[in-house]
Amino acid sequence: MAFAAIWQKVSNLLRHMHLWCDPSCVADGETRSRGGTQDEAGDSVSVDANAETLQSITQEAKPELPRSFSEFRSMCDLYPPYKIYDIDFYGGDQNTLLKNLWNYYSVCIEHSSPYANMIVTTSCFTQWRKGKKSNGCAKVIPAMPMSADSGPSGKPTRVFFFDDNINLHFGGAVDSEGICNLRDLTTGEFVAHGEGQNGFKSERFFRQTTVQHSTDYRVVLIQVNILDVMIHPNFFTQIIARYAEPGESLLCFFDVNGVLVWDDTAADQTVAEVLLKTMFRLVEFRPRAGLQDRQFVFEEWPPTTLDKPENGKSMVARIHKGNNDKYHTFWEIDRCKRFLDEVAKLADIAWGWDSTTLTVSSFFEDYDRSKKEIEGLQGSAAKDGIPDSWPIVFNYLREHGHTAVLNSFGADTHRAVKRVVPELQQVVQLTVNYEMWGERDVVSWGKQFAP
Repeated sequence: MAFAAIWQKVSNLLRHMHLWCDPSCVADGETRSRGGTQDEAGDSVSVDANAETLQSITQEAKPELPRSFSEFRSMCDLYPPYKIYDIDFYGGDQNTLLKNLWNYYSVCIEHSSPYANMIVTTSCFTQWRKGKKSNGCAKVIPAMPMSADSGPSGKPTRVFFFDDNINLHFGGAVDSEGICNLRDLTTGEFVAHGEGQNGFKSERFFRQTTVQHSTDYRVVLIQVNILDVMIHPNFFTQIIARYAEPGESLLCFFDVNGVLVWDDTAADQTVAEVLLKTMFRLVEFRPRAGLQDRQFVFEEWPPTTLDKPENGKSMVARIHKGNNDKYHTFWEIDRCKRFLDEVAKLADIAWGWDSTTLTVSSFFEDYDRSKKEIEGLQGSAAKDGIPDSWPIVFNYLREHGHTAVLNSFGADTHRAVKRVVPELQQVVQLTVNYEMWGERDVVSWGKQFAP
């Protein structure tokens, strides 16, 4: 469908709204050519560029908000001077979803700011949990068909979504377990994103990161492995360079915990402890068919059952529920080895995205290699648990007029923002169906804005 026809369809629906601003308000910029991780001058992108520009950024004019923000519910009086707006994705019918999908997409593309056009979105965990953590109730990601020639910026826009819980190996259906609510911008309908559906193909990057890219939509989905992010400073820019086309606007969505922030690094734990937790979360225990006795017994713990696939960290947490002290002391190398030896008697052990079975010895060979690589990081490479790959891609997007959107279910976004932005109040905050949130989510999210 030509973009003019799409525009007519959507404008008819939204004729009472002032949806698009002048496309000239979007900073112009070209993407890097494929395969490279250097800037136009041929120099490597450096995290140090961020520190050099922070002072000058604060002197620039404050950005004006696109008119599309007026279509969202203002919550700017909640935590002034923060700019906060609420989007309704789950409280109305299909027309409401399509209208607000276009508004969201428009805001992300049009919002011009010295901070890489950064926007923070806090999605609705309550709705995701109510929907049994399925894609159809997860983080809303806009998808423009290839047949649409351009977007509100006047250029074609390619969307990248970096998240560690996309669960691409589960098939990418609307009712599959996952975190990607991919929606067609012309219809509002869910876009199935399993391999072989809607032009999606799968490719492996680095050691354990999976990329799903489409020939039917300008969308690239990246199931991130945080260990790859930690070890490779050009992790994000290399993937973007591989799939971005010259002349495109880029709209890059990033989850925070497990993508921009290494889990649990703020809890004063050793590299070994955090690495074991991370790898246990990435590995899956799959009970073998035909086993009559699925009871699992380890050391002095109460017996439990392993009757369905479960990631390792979740199983350890389930067994230690109500005993935080024992849970925290579990993460010791010899105990973890004994634990996996017992699990292997009942279940196959595999990386969550892979069908190949791991041996316990191969798991710990990978652990030893990752530990050595992470301990070898220099300078600020893991400052505050945030790898250099984040400020590197942030600088690239800011310098080329593209958009960075942090999209999280949790109250963890400020930590990533603080690494790259000098004035938090200048970053627009969007919430999704705030009125549906549970009290716990409301309180923890609100603490981010405390003086």
